[in-house]
Amino acid sequence: MFEPDCPVDGAGLLQAAEQAADGIVVTDKSGKIQYVNPAFTTLTGYSRAEAIGQNPRFLRSGCHSAAFYEELWNTILSGKVWRGDVTNRHKNGSFYNHEMQIAPIKDSEGATTGFIAIKHDVTESRVRQQSQSLLAAIVENSDDAMIATTPAGGIIAWNRGAEVIFGYSSTEAIGTHVSMLMAPESLDNLKYFTGQILQGFTISQYESLCLRKDGSIFPVSVTGAPVKSSTGEVVFMSAVLRDITRHDEAEHTQALLAAIVESTPDAIHSVAPDGSSVGTTAPKHCSVIRAWKPSGRTSPSSFQRTISKRRKDSQRSSLIAVSFLLPRRFYLPKAVA
Repeated sequence: MFEPDCPVDGAGLLQAAEQAADGIVVTDKSGKIQYVNPAFTTLTGYSRAEAIGQNPRFLRSGCHSAAFYEELWNTILSGKVWRGDVTNRHKNGSFYNHEMQIAPIKDSEGATTGFIAIKHDVTESRVRQQSQSLLAAIVENSDDAMIATTPAGGIIAWNRGAEVIFGYSSTEAIGTHVSMLMAPESLDNLKYFTGQILQGFTISQYESLCLRKDGSIFPVSVTGAPVKSSTGEVVFMSAVLRDITRHDEAEHTQALLAAIVESTPDAIHSVAPDGSSVGTTAPKHCSVIRAWKPSGRTSPSSFQRTISKRRKDSQRSSLIAVSFLLPRRFYLPKAVA
């Protein structure tokens, strides 16, 4: 079986199995376990004494069908090697994943006398793969633009959100320089932003102006972070960009309304839908001397007009207040009051 000068004999082979990093199981032809190595105990949680004499089915997790095991046995009983991924149950009840190879053990006449299985634990790598797949799905389905670039600024990753926001497909964007996304007046911002990231800093909610494929300029809030190698070197830059056009427009509208209210010569009284008073605003030079308390659906005919403020959400608009312009008898100059 071994060459005369081979350093590995039967005893040496056993020692090799004992020290192997992968789990090794030897069974007879019926599947009764005759040998397991220490790596098997590490993988499954069962000691050698607990495993020997049992059929490997005691490790089953219930994750595989009867057809799965039937195909496995048909393969090895025909004298072939079976390879596949298996999920089994640890002694503590948890599941573990391993890549397994099962080969028949044959005697000198070629008859199968047993089987040897080698089990390579891939639990951690599968968890990493699942986490990466989950993160990839989150990135791809995000409404925000998520991109990655080389330290030199070349785009290497481009999600669906980036396609929607900027108008470039991933084919068009990947391989180009990130500066094509910036409004001309914001190129200096890009230099500062990338410079900070290349120094290892994370920049949060940095506001700048970007440029769409159609030439339109829009405001964004950007969060950028370095992606480092095991040695701490920045190998990639990642950025999440959010279009804040609506936010800026809302702020502008609020500021405009506030200016209108502040400059109007009339007093403004607001009530909630239930009729409770929200507040009254009078011109700076006046004092309110009367207050109207609405009841039911009655509205005083003396009010000049009604303004409905509505709060918008994804489902509907709901009335939150009604504002009335008060006739001048409701307030007088402060000198008179």
